[in-house]
Amino acid sequence: MAGLPADFMQGLEHIQLPPGSRILIHGGSGAVGSVAIQFAKRVKRWYVTATCSPANAAYCRKLGADAVHDWRDAAALPKLYSRQPFDVVFDVVGGRTTRDSLAYLKRRGHLVHVLISEANAADLLWMYLKGLLGLGPRLSMISVHPNGRGLGAIARLLSAGTLRPPRISATFPLERASEAHAFLEGSRGPRPPGKVVLQVAHPVLASKAAS
Repeated sequence: MAGLPADFMQGLEHIQLPPGSRILIHGGSGAVGSVAIQFAKRVKRWYVTATCSPANAAYCRKLGADAVHDWRDAAALPKLYSRQPFDVVFDVVGGRTTRDSLAYLKRRGHLVHVLISEANAADLLWMYLKGLLGLGPRLSMISVHPNGRGLGAIARLLSAGTLRPPRISATFPLERASEAHAFLEGSRGPRPPGKVVLQVAHPVLASKAAS
């Protein structure tokens, strides 16, 4: 389960909406987004819209996305969905994407954000306070940490075949972490869908092999 992100479940499991509710998942072909698509579709029974690159659109549809949009055309989303806004927006991108999401999210909708940094902390805090006051969508602030109950639930979903781990798009040894980061940033061209894994050599196994 090391390659399976826990972020998606902690962000979505507490939202109680009926089947057929509509969710937009930004970054649908990434490690977190790809599992969020499956959870929203197969567990929550929601209508799933995802953003990704055109090269990864088929992958998102295979996971369960009902509709897919090119993330580079994000500026068109408010025009497409302002009259039919989403119940939930699941955001792993941040920055302008988060702010723009308010234009196509229901006033009493849920904005789930899993990428918090110093750069966007002020924006997120302001959105969160507005949600508490009923002046905007409710922002779910989640802290990802080891959780026995959550991991057990994920294990059961995996065993049942309801969820599949994200595709491993590349593997790097820990000492090449800078290359892994460059790969994530797309310096080698469009990144394949899925998760990038860093391998950590076990010191005990290494010493035994040396002996």
